[in-house]
Amino acid sequence: MMEPFTAAEVAEIAKAFYQLPGNEVGGNLHIVLDDGNIRDGHIQYCIDAAEQDRDFPAWVLGQILMKCSKSQRAKASKHVYDGDGPWHGSTAWHRGIDNLASRRTSANTQVTALQNP
Repeated sequence: MMEPFTAAEVAEIAKAFYQLPGNEVGGNLHIVLDDGNIRDGHIQYCIDAAEQDRDFPAWVLGQILMKCSKSQRAKASKHVYDGDGPWHGSTAWHRGIDNLASRRTSANTQVTALQNP
């Protein structure tokens, strides 16, 4: 049987999760990792959403978090706002917003092109 992950290991896995495209702001686990909602029901909600979206990385991290103590979950969530977390200086958040703005501009350009052939 595998030993449980340490809080530091869970935090490292969460950091790697944030590096995946679309997860700059927490993806399907944002209510846990960003907002600090660490109860079983919160995590199960995220696991269910990840399963529905076929988001395997979020599903796996959710399963890991379910096996963690609440203390470990809190530490994994807290790293997001600490100096070593992906939100340090809000760069990840801005990257995510910039990405959304870029996609919106691209979509608007495509719609305009379709409307004005």
